[in-house]
Amino acid sequence: MPITPYLEGNAIDPEAKRIMSLAFECALAALRLADREDPIVAIVARKIIDLAAAGETDPDRLCEQALNQARGLRLQQHTLFDVRRAIGPDAAAT
Repeated sequence: MPITPYLEGNAIDPEAKRIMSLAFECALAALRLADREDPIVAIVARKIIDLAAAGETDPDRLCEQALNQARGLRLQQHTLFDVRRAIGPDAAAT
């Protein structure tokens, strides 16, 4: 999946777009994200775009930094799920 839909119509240099697309595909493959509707996909795209806008041009670094953020978010999601499961469904109502 190309990163193009996440560029919000901004005019991007073709080389920069190619680099961001490489990083995006790398990150999605590493995260094994087959469901392109997963909210993490948009977060990864936004991180790559923001880093590229800040001047990062290395696709490996773009990918790695996006992965770090996505993995951190997934860890938070799992931790929250584990806490909810441990305290039970009735605890949220109290």
